Formats: sequence, C-alpha cells, structure tokens
Amino acid sequence: GLLSRDWVANGERLGSAMVPSRIKPALTTFGFSLPPKEDSPTATQAAHLEIVLVVNPLTDEARRVPPMLLSLHQIFHAHLSVYLNPLSDLHKLPHRSFYRYVVASELQFDPSTGALRPPIAQFTNLPETKILTMAIDEPEAWVVMPSVAPLDLDNILLEDLGEGSRTLNAEYQLEHILVTGSCIDVSAGSPPRGLELGMRNDVDPEQTTDTLVMSNYGYFQLKGNPGIWRLSLKEGSRGQQIFDVAGQFTMDSLGSPFWGTGLKLMVTNVVLSSFTKENVFLKVTRKKGMEEAELLSDDELPTQQASQQAEASSGLWGSLSSLWGKGEQA
Repeated sequence: GLLSRDWVANGERLGSAMVPSRIKPALTTFGFSLPPKEDSPTATQAAHLEIVLVVNPLTDEARRVPPMLLSLHQIFHAHLSVYLNPLSDLHKLPHRSFYRYVVASELQFDPSTGALRPPIAQFTNLPETKILTMAIDEPEAWVVMPSVAPLDLDNILLEDLGEGSRTLNAEYQLEHILVTGSCIDVSAGSPPRGLELGMRNDVDPEQTTDTLVMSNYGYFQLKGNPGIWRLSLKEGSRGQQIFDVAGQFTMDSLGSPFWGTGLKLMVTNVVLSSFTKENVFLKVTRKKGMEEAELLSDDELPTQQASQQAEASSGLWGSLSSLWGKGEQA
C-alpha cells in the first residue's frame, strides 16, 4: 500500500521549500522518489515520463494508487515523485477493510508448466477469530462470481480451516459484461414500463438473455459477453403485439438520450468488443390500433375463454338460484 513500511522507511521528510505550494498548509508531509530501474534505457538519462502525485493516503482512492504507479514505472520507466498529504485531524477510522488493487503490468507465466498465471491479490496477517467477508471491487459493467471457494466468502472464519492450514484460496471469474440503456415510447413520450426485451447472439442463437424496462428513465440492463448481439422485443411477449422498434442507437459515455446531447449512432446490432459496458438507446412506437392498449394487463380475454367463464358463472349462479327457489317454495 501507499503507506507500507518499506516505502515510508525509505521516504524522506520534505522541507517546506521542496513541497508544492498547494500542499504547504499541511502540518506534516512525507514524500519519496522512485527513479527508473538501473537496467532501463533511461537509467543514465532523464526519464521520458515523470509523474508527480499529491495524495491523501487515507482516502479510498489512494488505495488504488500504488499498483497503478508501479505499473507505469515498470512499463514506461517513469520517474515517480509522490507527496503524502494526510489530513491533520481524524475523527474516525478512515478504513474498515483490507484492500488490494490488482493490476498486471505484464503477463506472468508458470516457469514449470508455462501456464498463464492469473493476477493475484494476497492478504497476510489477517485476524483468525474474526468473521471476514471477501468481495470484488469490480468495474460497474462486470458480473464477477466466485468459481473456487472452499468456504462461504461472506462468512470467513480462518480458524475453521483446520489445524496446520491458515491459507484460504478463492478464485473469481468474469461471467458477463452488462449491456445497459434506456427505452422510450415515442408515441407517448414516456418509458414503456414493463416492456420485455430480449437479446440473442448473432453467431450463436442459443445464447439469449431477457429483461424488463424500468419506469425510472426506461432503464434496462442485459447480461452479455464479447460478440455481436441483436436487441429486440422479446419473442411472444405482449409488448411485441403492441410495439414496434422505431430506432436503436449506441450512446457515448456523456450522451443523454432524453436531452438529445451526445453522439448517437443508429445500429441494428450491439457489439461487445471491450470490457466496458455498451450503452444503448432504444425507441419503440405503438402499432396501429394499439394506441390505448395496456402493456401490463390484457384489455380483453379471448372469446373462447370469456364464453367458458360466462357459462361456468351462469351455471353456478343457476344452481344456487334453483336451490334458493326450492327453499322458498318449500
């Protein structure tokens, strides 16, 4: 971490003349420099990339900084200068969890088998008698699930591992990448709440997923994987009887489909080609004669079902009426 024992021990106390002016008001500021490696091309000359970072080490964001900086240092042979600028007063503990941010600067292989080594987060010296919970702080678009877990990862008690074993190994895998978006009924100018949407893979039609449109801004999300997908109204749904797709657009990250800002590109397919989520804006319009149809309830029952219910109702009522009639006659 940023305040690990080695880094602080090797750091130097900076005088006020060396500290950037914007952090001079801090009572205590520590800093350290990390020059390029001796065997790097820039070891004997000025580094092509120099990074100067001022950070409060007790914030959640600062926990992600060390591995990122080390990766930049290793990949670009950058010269790093870090100034730690914590708050002078703390009213509560800033962190209540153990955190490791995993980023790999290069692929790692097993020297004996040649197999690819996955990135690893390792925790040591954890309390054995306290109940711990392990979780992944994944990107918003990722659906990550544990694939190997000897214990319930929401209730970890290390002393339950048994004598001679105090190491818990858990593996996670990326299950899906989310496709999110908004849907609007252009006929009414409002989201079609409860509209069923489906998405199928163009290459493998057996890969399908479905969802409902929410009332809040017409939001929807679907689980996908890298590939080409076709988004449409769900086959056989009531929404397919009422609506037609009027247009489908992909939105940039800053675009707002409701206010008309951002870049909109009309598409027929959703292409998942990266590990970031795809934002889709779907327009639907009502079919002719369905302007007043309700999406969440049937307007009328089929003729045969209605007649059967009428016959059953009249038969039951007739039986009761005959009983009451007989009673009156008696």
